[in-house]
Amino acid sequence: MLVLDFNILARMRTEIIMKTINEAKEVESKSYGTLMNSFYELESEYADQYCKMKGRAWNVGPVSLCNKEVINKSIRGGEYPASVNECLKWLDKRSVGSVVYICFGSRSFFSMEQLTEIALGLEASRHSFVWVVQNKGNDWIPNSYEERIKDVGMMIKGWAPQLMILNHDAVGGFVTHCGWNSSLEGISVGLPMVTWPLYADQFDNEKLLVDILKVGVMVDSKGYTSNVKLRPIVEAAALKEAVRKLMGDGIEAEKRRRRAKELGEMAKRAVDKGGSSYEEIGNLMHELMERKKHV
Repeated sequence: MLVLDFNILARMRTEIIMKTINEAKEVESKSYGTLMNSFYELESEYADQYCKMKGRAWNVGPVSLCNKEVINKSIRGGEYPASVNECLKWLDKRSVGSVVYICFGSRSFFSMEQLTEIALGLEASRHSFVWVVQNKGNDWIPNSYEERIKDVGMMIKGWAPQLMILNHDAVGGFVTHCGWNSSLEGISVGLPMVTWPLYADQFDNEKLLVDILKVGVMVDSKGYTSNVKLRPIVEAAALKEAVRKLMGDGIEAEKRRRRAKELGEMAKRAVDKGGSSYEEIGNLMHELMERKKHV
């Protein structure tokens, strides 16, 4: 018989995490500086404070805006799948800004109960949607669900071409787990977001999106854990309300959309010639070449 002491396992996991953090701190203290996938205008006060506390840093993002070609956008995180064309053709039939894109990243999985609540919440929102589902199997899908949503919703199982979907004119909102790459990709294309953080820095990113940048609507996940079984269930009604608030026509919704669009334009200017990230890359290259001369 094998008996597992979960307290011991938890302590072992904590020790591994702390060891990794300590090693990272040691390397950081010896490094020349840090490259940030961000742009100065997005979080200037934080960028300045980081330099005061940690040393040299260069904001050179958003790196996703460097992918100008369709093929580069389509393979971000995976290979070019056959479903790309099917998805884009489906979006082509929708009006501008009418579709909600839902994706929680490649490492985010949910309980069967939570998936069912997401499905029902999206259906009840009465907005068109593209939903990327990482979980395998179909046991969680409500009876007749796929038939009911066939004209308004599309589910993609596994990997999806996120950059291409986010850049499509039909997409007007993004339900995200607030991972930094996804958050920045949403910002870069000028989309307001429903925030549903699950663990790690995602809750800090949510605060940035909702409270500082004011482009996010909280679904109030309350689930600071990567353990699917321990995560509180977010009911369908909460998601329905958040999506309706995001995609609505009220004053607050319009302000979020306008602010999101402004941030998207700022991001594009940052990586264009003469922009802050463009200049930072140039400054870094110049410093490294000068440094090499004196080695």
